[in-house]
Amino acid sequence: MKNLLTIILVAVAIGGLALGLINRPADTPDDPASKSANLPDPAAGAITPGHVVKVTYFTTNVRCPSCLKIEELTRQTVQSRFAGEVEAGTVLFQLINTDLPGNSHYLDDYHLVSKTVVVAEFNQGRQGEWVNLQDVWLKFTKPEEFEAYVADAVKALL
Repeated sequence: MKNLLTIILVAVAIGGLALGLINRPADTPDDPASKSANLPDPAAGAITPGHVVKVTYFTTNVRCPSCLKIEELTRQTVQSRFAGEVEAGTVLFQLINTDLPGNSHYLDDYHLVSKTVVVAEFNQGRQGEWVNLQDVWLKFTKPEEFEAYVADAVKALL
């Protein structure tokens, strides 16, 4: 009986993983969802302002509905609450997939243990203070609280 229960649980777990992989968005370099938004293109000769606050949603290849909602709310908060700063290039939203080649260092850089939002300040391209907004997982079902949480972190570093 115990072996049968173990087999059933393993089958359910594998099925759930397979379903998640089938339903996930493509994570190819050509996929806009896997690229950073509002980041200057160094090849185009863009100049980064002296003081920039980057709001980064760190994700992986597997993206559940809650993950997508957190990304959406974060993007909306940055675009609506900091439209002028986004236009000026002093507040940037970016999406980074830590499963993509070359991005795994962020796991150590920001002590990441799960998908999260990190707000970090940069002065003349050098990183200063940063904060991991891990409580986005507790607030994503309450959009007003979520927006205030993210906006307060951005304002603190502006």
